[in-house]
Amino acid sequence: MGKLAILLALALSTVAIYHGSASGRGLSDASRQAGEQQRFVLARSAAKSGWARAKQQLAGSFTGGVVTGANGTATYRTQMDVTGNEVVVTSVGSVPVAGSATPTRYTITYRLRKVGGDELPAFAKHAVAVNGNLSISGNGAIVTPGVAGPAGNELNVRVHANGTIHAGSSSTIVQGFGTYTGGATGKLASTFRPLSNPDSAPVLSRADSVRIPVIVPSKVVAAYGGVPTVYPYKPADYWDARLTGRLPGGSRTAPAVYYVRGNALIYDLTFDGYAVVVADGRVDLGGTTQGVAQAGHAESALAVFTPGEVTMNGGANVYGSLFAGRGLGFNGNVDIWGNLTVGGHFDHGGGATIHYRPATASLFRPWGTGDPALQLLAFREQ
Repeated sequence: MGKLAILLALALSTVAIYHGSASGRGLSDASRQAGEQQRFVLARSAAKSGWARAKQQLAGSFTGGVVTGANGTATYRTQMDVTGNEVVVTSVGSVPVAGSATPTRYTITYRLRKVGGDELPAFAKHAVAVNGNLSISGNGAIVTPGVAGPAGNELNVRVHANGTIHAGSSSTIVQGFGTYTGGATGKLASTFRPLSNPDSAPVLSRADSVRIPVIVPSKVVAAYGGVPTVYPYKPADYWDARLTGRLPGGSRTAPAVYYVRGNALIYDLTFDGYAVVVADGRVDLGGTTQGVAQAGHAESALAVFTPGEVTMNGGANVYGSLFAGRGLGFNGNVDIWGNLTVGGHFDHGGGATIHYRPATASLFRPWGTGDPALQLLAFREQ
């Protein structure tokens, strides 16, 4: 073979080796890129799974926290930071990379606002709702702090009895309308005096019964996660628990829960925020008992639940919602700044005045309906 032929053969073999090497590197790079792309897909899917769990949790309870989990080899960590009615959800999906301490990550961030949700049960929308008969007499009153005017219909109170309504005294005032399932008797026209009634609607009418549940303290506590502050502290003990002074409250969407295994004796007590008190036995109220509502919200910030009786001492003021399974008893003039639910009959007489204030939905979570809608404000993937 001539020298020229030998040189040409060497050149061609060199070119072949070069192109073969370049082709191998290209295949290797393509393989790495495909692997990384696949990990991104898996990480994004995991982040989406975390977001789905967070959304479900926020619908049940609009509170912050962290959820974690796994989708095969991919994992996710989703954090919910709640501020008022807004939440920032940051969901990070991760997939391990062989031979590397740094996994492939994919982050999805949502900023949302809570709209509606936690709808009040029907009975809690009334100033007074009783599961039996309602008798109104004496010099008490069921009133609203509102004023008459074009929006007067929204300011009128509403009372309901699953039995009968009887008005025995023309000196008692109900600033609104009444409904009943059984019947109505007595001095009705002089008792029911709506602040505004431009359509001349009947002040009393027959209606379907309103479901008023039986209070089961353990179920009420369970509806809030089952981790309240408990009195007494030792489950084996059982005695009257006295609550007084100032106690921590919760937020408007996540009230503090206090559970009394026995009778609750409450006197001059203020919760710094929203609170629920659940008692197995009776509840005695004296002095002033209240929760502190969020600024700009004229509503009850406290709810008291018992399957037994609530007793109010003379001169007592309660700023909140009361649910008394066996009725309300009072001595002398007492005031309820909120609403009242009674599991049986109720004789509203003497000097009891109920100043209606709307209940806070989160305080009636065990019986509320509807999930909050989450309005998307901002979204980012990276």
